[in-house]
Amino acid sequence: MIGNIILFVGKWGKRSGEGRWYDAEGWPATFICMVEDGYLELKVDDFYGDFNFDGIVDFKDFALFANQWYMDLFCPEFDLMYDATRNGQVKADDLAAFAENWLNEREPVL
Repeated sequence: MIGNIILFVGKWGKRSGEGRWYDAEGWPATFICMVEDGYLELKVDDFYGDFNFDGIVDFKDFALFANQWYMDLFCPEFDLMYDATRNGQVKADDLAAFAENWLNEREPVL
């Protein structure tokens, strides 16, 4: 059997309705567990920018990112998933990190 599961470890938790897991400090991380032919592969998802988890960083992801532009920890709508630099705000440094993966592809997470 081949399949993907999301692993729950220790203090990691999932926010309702989202495809990402968050660590104890609230930073986003996805653990992808692949099971194939009895072997287990576990990795931390570090593919920043694919906010809709469709496998490509494109304009759909940019639209989601743009909705967070210039928000910080004090904004009720602020989402840590968009804060690549983990400095509590979404600004130019996060846009630069987003641009590094622009149009890059990978297997969809969900």
